[in-house]
Amino acid sequence: MQMNLMLGIFWLFASSTLLIMVSLEGKRFSNLAPWFGALGLVLAAYNFARWWAARAAAKARAAQPPPQKRPVQPAEYNPEFDFNRPEEPNETNGQAPGK
Repeated sequence: MQMNLMLGIFWLFASSTLLIMVSLEGKRFSNLAPWFGALGLVLAAYNFARWWAARAAAKARAAQPPPQKRPVQPAEYNPEFDFNRPEEPNETNGQAPGK
């Protein structure tokens, strides 16, 4: 957030310096210098807009109440999914299991 503000100030300073020097010196600079100054103003406006939008979003996020926790519903007991209880012995009528 602060980076957009710093970049906006930088581009505003750089483009205004370039445009002022072009207007004072005139022919000493190329014909593209005013276009570079205008591009710097566009970049400054873009960075200021991003800074303002991030600041407004942070304020809106801070103003919202925290989300409510959903109430915990007790789960139904299902003995088939209870893996902590000991196994019950199977009735095999004296035979080995698997036969």
